[in-house]
Amino acid sequence: MPRYKRILYFIEIAFLLAAIIYLSFKIFFPFLPLNRVKISENTVILEGKLNHRRKEFLNLISFNYRKFLLAFPFWRLSKFENFLRTHSFINTYYALEEFTDNLLKLGISYWEPKGWRIEFFSLKSKRWYNLKDVISTDISSYPLERLIFLGLGLKPLPYPEIPVKEEDFLKNYFLGGGFKVKDEFFRENKVLIRIIKE
Repeated sequence: MPRYKRILYFIEIAFLLAAIIYLSFKIFFPFLPLNRVKISENTVILEGKLNHRRKEFLNLISFNYRKFLLAFPFWRLSKFENFLRTHSFINTYYALEEFTDNLLKLGISYWEPKGWRIEFFSLKSKRWYNLKDVISTDISSYPLERLIFLGLGLKPLPYPEIPVKEEDFLKNYFLGGGFKVKDEFFRENKVLIRIIKE
């Protein structure tokens, strides 16, 4: 084969491979959860819940574990669960008792002097509360009927600062989600939870 034909042959192969890669991204990328799970340094911002009995992670935009494996092909269920157990706490639409039970299942003791600091921000009263104080006092004095988890900090955060701004959360987390967020999330009886490893 003449040299120029070999060069043309390699150019055609390169263009073909580039087209395949481009089309693969166009087809699969919108379905990958990369734009819905934000990991920055030691901070993980997620929303959903972990079903221990069925060993599933669910959230309100239908997280798909199979699609997660497309993005992270070497992660298997045990490794994924370990990641959640060591890096994040997943919770949504729980009563206070269920919330604390799940903390214990994930090995997070909220009453220990050192370890985890768990706080919630009431959208109604615009204040941060310490979960330990709520557990040890009359919880009826606090405006919390249901809990909703939006952000988790594994590094100490400036105290008054919410781990993720609502506007940024809505832009990034529900990108392409087709989901009416305000109707579901930001009612007055919902709160933001943050868990900080000290």
